[in-house]
Amino acid sequence: MKMNLVKEEEKKEYDNFDFQVDIIKKIHNCVTKNNLTADDAFRVIDNDFDGFLSRNDLAHFLKNVLHYSEKELTSSIVDRLFKLMDQFKRGCIQVNDFRKVLEHDVDSAMNLTISGFKKIKGRSTFDWRINAR
Repeated sequence: MKMNLVKEEEKKEYDNFDFQVDIIKKIHNCVTKNNLTADDAFRVIDNDFDGFLSRNDLAHFLKNVLHYSEKELTSSIVDRLFKLMDQFKRGCIQVNDFRKVLEHDVDSAMNLTISGFKKIKGRSTFDWRINAR
């Protein structure tokens, strides 16, 4: 019983919203560091070359390019990140979804419905609450 509690606590360390934001920042930094356009980065992540990003494509990129460990990348973390990036809930991430994630500042995101659809300086138009569904 104690063993299971320890494993659950280890998972909680990585399974939080801040970890998702850190992953997106690392993807953005990787794209910037390598002077890639969003389209080029999308093609790099699209491991099976089908024109869409699947959960498997995303997990493969995170493990092999950004060097996240199996411990850090649980299926729930990959699923949550996938849902955040899949803007229109099609079951795949399209290049426009990916561009939108890269274009917005993830640190200052807010819900535009609450702000009356007004852009507030220092706030992003990327709506985390809607995209996390």
